[in-house]
Amino acid sequence: MASKTLTSANCTFYLTVENLYTTPRKLEGYGADNIFSTDAVDLAETVMGADGVLHAGKIFVETPQEFQLMPDSNGCTIMENWVQAQETAREVYQASATFTIPSIGKKYTCTNGFLVRAPKFPTAGKILQAMPFSIKWGSVTVEDV
Repeated sequence: MASKTLTSANCTFYLTVENLYTTPRKLEGYGADNIFSTDAVDLAETVMGADGVLHAGKIFVETPQEFQLMPDSNGCTIMENWVQAQETAREVYQASATFTIPSIGKKYTCTNGFLVRAPKFPTAGKILQAMPFSIKWGSVTVEDV
């Protein structure tokens, strides 16, 4: 087995959006300090009974993911087109994605996703800043590659 590293520069991300991108589009042009991120999610709901016995049950929650894309990138254009298409249609479009992180030998498949947060234009400082886009996924699975 090859050794693992913490390299993120060789990650790949492919996105499909219903009614817009029916063939996968590769997102490129990430922010310098943050390609994508997610928050931890709750997996169970617990309750302590009056007799001191802990009970638990599986709960279903969405998985949030945020992308940082540079304003001059193809990735940013893909996301802006998604925003504009939804605005024009006055509807939301469902997405799916796959991304691989070769350095740790993992592939993630995301389904039932919705774009929930996007900037209308970039922040301008000394140079234009990375733009954050947020998707919530209904399902995320992982496999070794």
